Amino acid sequence: MNGTLTLYHGTSKQNSEIINSNGIFNEGSYFSVSKGGTEFGDSPISVAKRKHGKDGIVIDIEVDARGLETAAAGSEIYAPEKLIRQEDNVWTSYGVKNRQQLIDIWNKLGDI
Repeated sequence: MNGTLTLYHGTSKQNSEIINSNGIFNEGSYFSVSKGGTEFGDSPISVAKRKHGKDGIVIDIEVDARGLETAAAGSEIYAPEKLIRQEDNVWTSYGVKNRQQLIDIWNKLGDI
């Protein structure tokens, strides 16, 4: 077990392209633990279609579980801080832990 979760995020095709190109989920993003939804929550595709119509899609990502919170009776996961995609394609909290991480974040943002 590596401490990551597979999570699902309903969004639009356009937003998906932005997320994939800049490698950042904004703070306050919500995710589902199940692509098909849970007993207490809609499926990510249902949410995406409700918000974005026919352009609604689902992104699946691997996330470092540290820094995440549960919401909606545990049927959703909430990221209170930004998530950044790392080189190994695992998304982690944006919080800066040391100087080198700050330099790496700055360099990554400069590529946007």
